[in-house]
Amino acid sequence: MAFPKIDKSKVDDMHFDAYANKLLSFNKPKILALSARELGKSTWWWLFAYRRATEKNETSILFKYYQADVMDVTFSDIEGLISKFTYEPITLDYKKGEIKNGIVDVSLVDKEEGKKIPFFRLVVINLPLRRLKSLFYPGLRWCCFDEYMLDTRVANEKYPEQVSFKMNEIFKTFNRECEGRLRMIFLGNPYSKFAPIHNFVGVKSSQLKIGEYAVGDDFVASVIPLPKKLTDYILERDSNYRFDENYLMYSVFGSSINDEQIRLLEKQPNGYILRYVFYIDGQKMLIFRNNNDVMEFNNLYWITIRNDYTTESTIP
Repeated sequence: MAFPKIDKSKVDDMHFDAYANKLLSFNKPKILALSARELGKSTWWWLFAYRRATEKNETSILFKYYQADVMDVTFSDIEGLISKFTYEPITLDYKKGEIKNGIVDVSLVDKEEGKKIPFFRLVVINLPLRRLKSLFYPGLRWCCFDEYMLDTRVANEKYPEQVSFKMNEIFKTFNRECEGRLRMIFLGNPYSKFAPIHNFVGVKSSQLKIGEYAVGDDFVASVIPLPKKLTDYILERDSNYRFDENYLMYSVFGSSINDEQIRLLEKQPNGYILRYVFYIDGQKMLIFRNNNDVMEFNNLYWITIRNDYTTESTIP
């Protein structure tokens, strides 16, 4: 079978490709990258997965958080994106009825012979764990969680429960069954340094430093700022484009803008100031210390556990 080749002249050196090659070179099973949208992480992933499927018969799993994130347009967008970089348009095939179940198998179609090969399986992470662990997929070598970082402050998005636990169970199950070593790639925007996926990967928030690579026993992670060559290119193509200060810190300098100002209780405890914030599997623990006594042994603390920005329980 023959599938359209990627036109390498359409792939430049300004976007995510070079960083991806660097991350893959560490040869770790878990790879995590944060950067602004302009770097082209999603485009890189789909071209990478397409090459692996057509050249090496390796399949992939794509994760989403919620079933509401999966629509027909999801697959037409993927088809259109890859086709921008191939000599001829590609064709994807899937059963529309599978969308409502949160598990969708997608194939590549050879237009000349009419035959199909497995390409990727889309899996909604919010499904029951028993279903997630029974999802063995032939030829599986890669998993990708694109847009794994939710915007919990501005967009008020919320992580599903037990994300870290589920990912750990999925990884152990799939790694036993796949043909060769399984590798998981997590791509996101640097809204924050705190997300349930980080617990699964094993990277600490203090390790996520802009422009550096954090390396553990089984992971590599990096926060990637937009290279000057790319920002210059964006401004040259659109002279009216402007990076406002907040977005400039996020995109060009990779700053976690949602961590700059933690939203507090509507009524902060009198005489207390915020000292620490812990993010644990989808919940925030805010620790306030009384500001009335400078003696450390005489300090009082107020702990607030918050599931989101609208509900809270307090432990004085």
